[in-house]
Amino acid sequence: MSSITGDKLAYLTYTGLQLVKILSDNRILIYDTNHKRQEIIVITDELEEAKKYIDLGWKKKKVLSGIVLMAPENYLVDLADPFKVEKSGGIKETLCLYKVIRDLIANQRLDNFIKKVIKKSEFSNLDIKIIEGSSLETEVRIVGSDNRLENAKEEIISLIRESRPYKIEMGKINSEWPDPPRKIQISEAKISASRLSHFEKIFNFYHCIDRDFSLPVNVYGCLNDLPASDYYILVPHSGFKFLDTLERKVGMEKICFFERHYSRDGNFWLFKKNFKNKKVLIADISYSGTTLGDIAEMVSLEGGKPIKVAVWPKSRTTIANSDYILFLDKLIPANRIDINEVDWPVSLYKKLAFQDRII
Repeated sequence: MSSITGDKLAYLTYTGLQLVKILSDNRILIYDTNHKRQEIIVITDELEEAKKYIDLGWKKKKVLSGIVLMAPENYLVDLADPFKVEKSGGIKETLCLYKVIRDLIANQRLDNFIKKVIKKSEFSNLDIKIIEGSSLETEVRIVGSDNRLENAKEEIISLIRESRPYKIEMGKINSEWPDPPRKIQISEAKISASRLSHFEKIFNFYHCIDRDFSLPVNVYGCLNDLPASDYYILVPHSGFKFLDTLERKVGMEKICFFERHYSRDGNFWLFKKNFKNKKVLIADISYSGTTLGDIAEMVSLEGGKPIKVAVWPKSRTTIANSDYILFLDKLIPANRIDINEVDWPVSLYKKLAFQDRII
C-alpha cells in the first residue's frame, strides 16, 4: 500500500476513510468505514484542479457529518468600514452612535432599547443578543433568532438617536468639531459588464464549489498606496471587492486567491504562484488577524516575504499582527498606531475623519 502524509492523511483520519492505494492523477482509492465501501477520491487545495474534476462529473463530498448553521448577525455601528459609516448617517453620526452604544453596553442599558423594540408585535418572539469578543473593538454587533434582525436593528438605532444621551453626545461632537468633516475618498460600484466578462473564469470557479456566491460590488479609491509586491493574495469572498481595482493596478498575472476555513470544509488556492524569494502582499477584511497570519506563515514557509494588510480592522490584535491597515479610506503603516491607548478606535477615527492625519 502506498503512503500518504500531512493534511491529506489528517483528512482521511478525521472522516473515517482508510487509504487503500494511491492512483495516478492524484486519485486515491479509499475504504469508507462509515458506508462500508471503497471509493476513489481526490483531495486538493487547488481550485483549478477541483473544477477540472467537477467538469468531468465528480461530486463534492460532504466533509462534516452534519450541517453547521450560523444565526443572523448585523452591526449596530462600525468605525473602521467607510461604507458602514455612510449607512450610519455620516462621520459625526457614526462617532456619536459608537460612543453612546458603548456607554449603554458598559452601563448595561442597551438591553432596554432592545426590549422596547422586540415588544412590538412585528418582532414577537425575536431574540436579540449583543455579541461580545476581543475582536470587536471598532464594531458593535448583534445576533438574532431570525431574519427580522435587519428591521429590528433599524428600530433600535432610531430609538438611540431619539435618546437624551445621543443628543448630549452629538452636541459635544459638534462643539469640538464645528466644521463639516472631510469627504471620504472611497466608493463602491458594480463592475461593468465588460469587466465581469474579463473575470468570468474566476467567478465560474467559485460557482462550481457549491457555495452561495454573488457577484461583487467593487471598491474604488483605496489601493493607490499599496507597497509594491511581486504577488498579491486576496481572500474571497470579501477580497473580490478589490479585484477590479487591483487588477487594473498590477495585472491579473500577479493576483491569486486563498480561501481559508477553520472547519474541515477545506482550504484552497486559485491561481497559485511560486512565492520563493518574492514579496507577497496579503489583503483581507480582518477581525482577529488569524487568517492573515496563517496565509503569511504559508508564504514564509515557501520562501516568500509576506506583507500583511488588514482591511477595516476590528481589533488591536489584528493591527499588532499586520504591516499595514486600511482604516476608513487611509492605508496606514500599522506601527504608527498606538494600540495601547485605552480608546484607540475613537482616537484613530477622529484623526482620520476630522483632522485627515494619522499621527
